[in-house]
Amino acid sequence: MLPEEGFSKAVKTRIMQEYQEIEYSNTNSKSVLGSMNDLAFHYKYHILYEGGVHSSALPSIIKKLNHMPMGALEYTVPIEALKAMYEKY
Repeated sequence: MLPEEGFSKAVKTRIMQEYQEIEYSNTNSKSVLGSMNDLAFHYKYHILYEGGVHSSALPSIIKKLNHMPMGALEYTVPIEALKAMYEKY
């Protein structure tokens, strides 16, 4: 989905390499916790509404939620925050 959002192949490769391994962690930030809980709620709702995890609507759900402002990002849209992180590459 990164190329659809305007990311170059080089940036996509860099992102995929950097996030090859993902770890879970605790947070003391109520803002981050609230945003993650809100995001989880939206994913659950949209996925169930569209027929489950095998729904063909899953890519559009991901895109929609990547364009939903998040409080932990000071109400920035997540995909724009990601672009800002990698704009120098």
